[in-house]
Amino acid sequence: MRRIRAWNWKKKLLGVSLLALLVGYGLCLPKQLFKDPTSTILLDRNGTLLNAKIATDGQWRFPEIVAVPKKFERCILLYEDEHFNTHPGFNPVSIYRAARANMKA
Repeated sequence: MRRIRAWNWKKKLLGVSLLALLVGYGLCLPKQLFKDPTSTILLDRNGTLLNAKIATDGQWRFPEIVAVPKKFERCILLYEDEHFNTHPGFNPVSIYRAARANMKA
């Protein structure tokens, strides 16, 4: 019985600690996360994206707009990470291939 109470107490303490850390982290973030240069975009008079150029530091960072056209989004995803929608934030297969290539090198 004591073990169960101790276990429940530890789980609650862990949950409260994690919540406090997340709230603290959220409060520490600046309003604007990135001050890096954004990609140059060209829109027509209706707001349709015609062209985009990568930022000076080699990253795709769009200025705040309502939406990027689906076709352009798909092109970027295929170029950058075609499995973006199917992995949990990192691609284990790609990590394995990169580790294997590093070991060979």
